[in-house]
This record gives sequence, structure tokens and C-alpha cells, in this order.
Amino acid sequence: RDLLEGWDVTVVVTYRRVFEWMLSTMKEMNGSAAEENNECTRWPKDGGEAHPRTWPLIYEWIRSSSRPFFGHPRHRKTMTLRYVHMDGTVQNWGEGGVAVHALNLHSKQHITQQLMCDFIDDAPNSCHHLRNQTVNVARNVRNMAWFNYNDIIFAAAERGLISADTQTQRTRIEMVDEMVRYHRDVLNKTIADLPLNCPNDGHLEYLLAISLATEAKLMPEWYASPEGEAMHRSSFQRIAYERREFCNIDLDRLFQDVTSWEGLLQSMKKTRKKRKEGRQK
Repeated sequence: RDLLEGWDVTVVVTYRRVFEWMLSTMKEMNGSAAEENNECTRWPKDGGEAHPRTWPLIYEWIRSSSRPFFGHPRHRKTMTLRYVHMDGTVQNWGEGGVAVHALNLHSKQHITQQLMCDFIDDAPNSCHHLRNQTVNVARNVRNMAWFNYNDIIFAAAERGLISADTQTQRTRIEMVDEMVRYHRDVLNKTIADLPLNCPNDGHLEYLLAISLATEAKLMPEWYASPEGEAMHRSSFQRIAYERREFCNIDLDRLFQDVTSWEGLLQSMKKTRKKRKEGRQK
């Protein structure tokens, strides 16, 4: 606070739904592991690894977030392995007497427009440019399905279905991309058609409840708007139940009675019975 004395300071933060934020952290971790020469690009014989299971890690973050933070009973922050959610940021700066302004990632207006048009009041040219640009702003999109296909290729190599010669001649990433094209474009199937290990409805509803409560507390006007709670629930339905992004491949079921690469491709042709599509809210 002494360092800020004499300054009019406002900390700008960005709000994102808790469940999407946790999943984004998971995607970032998986993406880093799948960068060139990292553990999830290498074959088993070269010290490669599979990606960590999605739900066990996220559920541990949920459990950690529900506990008092560093021994302070009233300090409860939503956390992942690397980051603290906006609730912790607002709490820390607010207790220091510093104003906080929140941008909304879920608004139809991009966060750069929110910043330059709604918050900074002396940047009219920048605001005009952002409002009239015709080129879409680049988005950082990581695909949870791709990481699951990566795990299938890794498991196939561990089980001896991909020969040592093939592993020498081809990269793991090349074979993952080839499998994605085969399953998606040739078979016209998605990850949801494969055998999956998914969190149960009770656990998913618990995460949704935390996410909704956090939004209601941090963004009450947005939450009460037509685009707030309803869109929040709709997004959760799509991500959790339709795209199955909290699930991982059930490798034991996928590889059951599979003894060759051709047998794996045949197993991937099958469409497994899907779970019910969750509760409609």
C-alpha cells in the first residue's frame, strides 16, 4: 500500500466461469506437455508419458478450493495447481484498499473492447478501431479430444501394437493427428462414441453449483441477466455432457481383446452407449 500512495490505481481482472477456467488450466498443462520434445510427444521407449487424468485432478482442485486458504478461516479462494481464480484476486486487492474492475470473458463484447471503450475513457480512437474492425480476434483454443487421442496412441505403443520400427520412423504426434482424421473424418465419430471414464452426475453438479455461486457473487448483474445463469448452465451442459470434456478414454475397455493395430481400428469403429445428457435446467 505504501508503494501505491499518491496513485489512483485500479486493478483490471477478467471473469471466467469457474468450470471453464479449471478446464482451461487442464488444457494449458496438457498443451505444454505436448509441445516439441516434451513428455507427451515421446514414445514409451523414449521416456514418454500419458496425459494426467482430467477429472481426478480437477476434483482435487475443487476440494482444495473449498478449504480455508493458508489457515485463514474467512479466506476461501478457488485454485488450480498454478493459478488463483478472480475471487482470490478481488479479495486480496480489495483488502488492500485497491479498486478492482472486472472484464467479462462471456460478454458479446470482446474484453479488449470492454477495456478500451467502457473502462479507459480517453482512448476514443482505439475504441472506434476495435468496434469497427472486421477481422476476428484470434482465440486460443485447445482441444481436449486431441489429448485423449494422444493417450490412445501412447497406450497402443505400450501394448506393443505399434512396432519399434514404426516408432523410429514416425513421431507420436504424426500418428495422433492421423488417428484424429481417421476417427473424425473417415468414421464420422467423436470422442463421445468411445468408451469413457467420466465423473458421476453428483460430482458434476457440485462443480456447476460452485461455478454458479461464484458468478452470482462476483458478477451479480450479469448473473441475473438473460445471458447470465441460463448461458452458464447451457455452456456446462454442452461441455460436460455433449463434448465430454471432463472424461478420459477407458483404455481397458477400448483395448479389450485387441491384439493388433488393425484390431484397435476395428474397436474404434464401434459406437458405445452414451450416458444420459445430464439434467436440463
